[in-house]
Amino acid sequence: FAGGTATTLLHPLDLLKTRLQVRTEALPQGLLNYARQMHRTAGWGGFYRGFTANLAGSTASWGLYLALYDRTKQLLSQD
Repeated sequence: FAGGTATTLLHPLDLLKTRLQVRTEALPQGLLNYARQMHRTAGWGGFYRGFTANLAGSTASWGLYLALYDRTKQLLSQD
């Protein structure tokens, strides 16, 4: 649940970061200006492109990690 919540809240920032990293043309000054430009061209929905795949991957990976962590802790704590 925590992984899904974090992904839901932070996906727009992650998307902006990734787009700024791969962009080759001249950049607008700052993250906020780039966010405004993206909103003008794609609307609010543009901030959540790729969200479903990110949510599925994040939720699955954190769920697996925590399940394995808990099981390993149980195995190592047995005397």
